[in-house]
Amino acid sequence: MLFKNSILLITTLLLSSACTTSHITLDTKKDIISISLNDNKLLEVTGQALYQDNIDLIHIKTYQYVYDVNSHIITYEESVAKNGYFFQYSLSKIVNIIFNDFYSKKIKSIGNIDLYVLKSKIYKEKTLYLLTENINKKKIVFLYGMNKASFHQIITALDSNKVLNFHSKTTKSTYNINTKTYKDFIQSNWNHKNIILDTLVAKRAFKPHK
Repeated sequence: MLFKNSILLITTLLLSSACTTSHITLDTKKDIISISLNDNKLLEVTGQALYQDNIDLIHIKTYQYVYDVNSHIITYEESVAKNGYFFQYSLSKIVNIIFNDFYSKKIKSIGNIDLYVLKSKIYKEKTLYLLTENINKKKIVFLYGMNKASFHQIITALDSNKVLNFHSKTTKSTYNINTKTYKDFIQSNWNHKNIILDTLVAKRAFKPHK
């Protein structure tokens, strides 16, 4: 009986681990960035929109948003493969391709989210703390700009599945810089080389009906 109970417990743990899902989402109408684990919203912050851009490349469309969250500049990017195409590589390889000005170190995976520390190849003091998610190989999400302390708080929240008590203010941004400067907070490199030479996306093979 004890043996059967042990097998049941191990099976339950494995199933619960396999079913872990985590997501990074942006509500563009309310300017709310959220991180959730198994439908439990662990983090929700409201930012002030500073900059928005769309990049329309062959087979990929990328949406970029820059926010002021409690005087921290946070960048959210969402890249979608167009109909009939998919992102064919692992998140690690995609990060290396898109953030090719940085050395990347994967810290861990929690559910669907991978967490990385990126070190600039040019400026030694420059570090990015990155969260990324691959949604069914059709959509890639990047979230970065938080400081080291916030990054590790997010890891702890995801590990423990506990809500992160982080209250964002909705006061007017104190940043007094122009649109061109806001764009500098976007650290990714989306270009045709990524699509063609690095074959970031591939065409799905459709099986003919019998």
